[in-house]
Amino acid sequence: MRLTTKTMSMTCMLTLLAMFVQGCASDHPATPKLIEPKRMINDILIIQTTNSLTVVVQGNQPLSYTFMQQDSPQALVIKFTDTGFDRLGPVYFPPDNFAVHSIQTLQIPESAMEARVVLGLKGSTPYQLVPEENSLKVVFTKATPPAQSANSRRGQQAAKKRPPSPAANTATASGVLKEVNVTTHGGAVTVHLRVDGQVKNYKTFTIDAPPPAMIVVDLLGLRSAFRGEQKIPVEGNIVKLVRHFGHPDKVRVVVETEKAHLKDFSVEPVENGIVLKVGASTNQ
Repeated sequence: MRLTTKTMSMTCMLTLLAMFVQGCASDHPATPKLIEPKRMINDILIIQTTNSLTVVVQGNQPLSYTFMQQDSPQALVIKFTDTGFDRLGPVYFPPDNFAVHSIQTLQIPESAMEARVVLGLKGSTPYQLVPEENSLKVVFTKATPPAQSANSRRGQQAAKKRPPSPAANTATASGVLKEVNVTTHGGAVTVHLRVDGQVKNYKTFTIDAPPPAMIVVDLLGLRSAFRGEQKIPVEGNIVKLVRHFGHPDKVRVVVETEKAHLKDFSVEPVENGIVLKVGASTNQ
């Protein structure tokens, strides 16, 4: 009889303990799963020659990016959407060179996973962004002044004494193109041209042949903060590529699209630049 009583007591205790553990577990819901990025950056390489420096951002598939020039401190900020870093450190100091003093990696987990690569610049060295398969190359080129003869030096001295031409007096830019940001939402693509200064005059036109069809925006009287032609690939079926290039008297922006969208776009001046929209939602 005593043995039976002990057995029943132990059984009750185990039952109560199981109910207590189950109740505690129900008070703590499972941790939600983190959103995984679509792409991963798995390496950043430095290739250096006598007259060039190339920073290679290597991914596991083609990278979608935008970029901006930062003035203080001087830096090139490259933003990769829906992208993460695969075991890369937060900062890297490349070997001594003429263009880049540091490389930072930043993960921005807000509305969507965004990876940023920040290149700390030593000065205003010309550079160009070149997408290639699963990588993005940032190529810096060292400026090499041409050799001057005695006659050319005398000619330059004589030119300094002459008064400037009228064309030289009109070369002052009314603003600077600082950033080109491309976003896709629903059935439209928005290209925001951020300008430091005033957009006093611009013109647009389209080209339907030969392919690809193009929407061209000329920002007259502006100069570009970038060196050389810049290319931004865009995912989707509306816009394939956005290009921009600084000319002496203007900045030209070219949006490569389909012929069907050449009558379905809008250009709107805003407080800090120009907004170009391509797609069905521009008519709403």
